[in-house]
Amino acid sequence: MGSSLQILPRYLGNNLIEVEVFPQVSYLDGNRRKRYVKFERISTKVILRSGQKMNIGGVINKQKDFYTNLFGPDFISDKTGNSILDMTISAEIMKPIHHAKTLRTKAN
Repeated sequence: MGSSLQILPRYLGNNLIEVEVFPQVSYLDGNRRKRYVKFERISTKVILRSGQKMNIGGVINKQKDFYTNLFGPDFISDKTGNSILDMTISAEIMKPIHHAKTLRTKAN
């Protein structure tokens, strides 16, 4: 089982970006005789200025190995031994690259 995070950015103009976030977690549920995969989904929208960061969630738990496997090696521990995962998103408007030289070809 696992988790996924999809992000859909939309440029609104005036240096603003609407960011729609779709997290999903799946896990085994039920008893020993009848187990099934359960999915939990949610979505939300935020509007950010270009370059702005926003915290979208986090986890504090003593099961460091579980969350390290789930979210990757960037997990850190605080002084109490608890595992901490802090998730942020950042939106940035990128300008297109224009080539200074124009290629010319000769026709025969």
